[in-house]
Amino acid sequence: MLIQMNFVSDYELMLNEELTRLGVKDPDASPPWKRFAMLFDNSDRLVPAKKYKVHVSKELRAKADWQMPSAALLEVIKRLKSGKTIQPYLSTLTQKPEQLDRLLLHWDINHLHLEPMSSLQSNGFVKRADQLLLFRVKGDDCYLIDVLPHSLPTLWVEKSLVEIADRNWPHLHHANKSRTWTADQLTATQLALMRRKNINVPFVTARGMLSMPTSGVSSAGHSITSSTRWLQTQERLKHLERYVRSNHDVLLPKPVTYVTSIVLQQVHATGFTVFSYGSQASAFVDIADL
Repeated sequence: MLIQMNFVSDYELMLNEELTRLGVKDPDASPPWKRFAMLFDNSDRLVPAKKYKVHVSKELRAKADWQMPSAALLEVIKRLKSGKTIQPYLSTLTQKPEQLDRLLLHWDINHLHLEPMSSLQSNGFVKRADQLLLFRVKGDDCYLIDVLPHSLPTLWVEKSLVEIADRNWPHLHHANKSRTWTADQLTATQLALMRRKNINVPFVTARGMLSMPTSGVSSAGHSITSSTRWLQTQERLKHLERYVRSNHDVLLPKPVTYVTSIVLQQVHATGFTVFSYGSQASAFVDIADL
């Protein structure tokens, strides 16, 4: 008896539903890889609420503002350390996955608005601020790079941000010893143009090597990591389908005649839930079993 299954197609429908929930119009107009990339890259904008070890650059500590930090900055640091969400301070782009955050994609640098929670607006974000905190997140560590005015013309291509991060935390960068043109040879205008054209630009830093803050972006503008993960996800779902097809009688212990169609119901961090409409039964498959 042939059991109908197409977990890749089911997953693509899940991508559509999530993008629609986030306000993206007609997500079907984009190919599946792009839908996945929008969600994958947008997830990097959303700083998970957990207890972080906060690191502050020497350059930021040396600023006069750091001697008497604003109430908003103290509030943000306290929230990072205690595990409270900082979502209200983040860019409103976190609600628009179809719009690329090129500062984050190219340099892995996030930003938030330094206004206190008392200024929280109806859209769930604090008032947009004159001062932005530029920072990086890696695992359980949060690296505060600098505070810069929103009005700074070169803000989104400010090369000092990468240089400060490299001086303070060189382990954050990928060494790349290839010989090519680098960001330090480009004006801010040229660098912005390169970014709009989705061209990866490495840096020569004080350490004397070329550094890449991220794995880079594809010609389509999304992270190379998202492209790799999409291919891996497809393969894993195909593997899951083969596993379920071979083990459905154990996973869904109803008479086999009832099991005519099995769909992917949920994707979890540790596995998948599949569902049989015929038997009205569901089963969890651990990634470790695949």
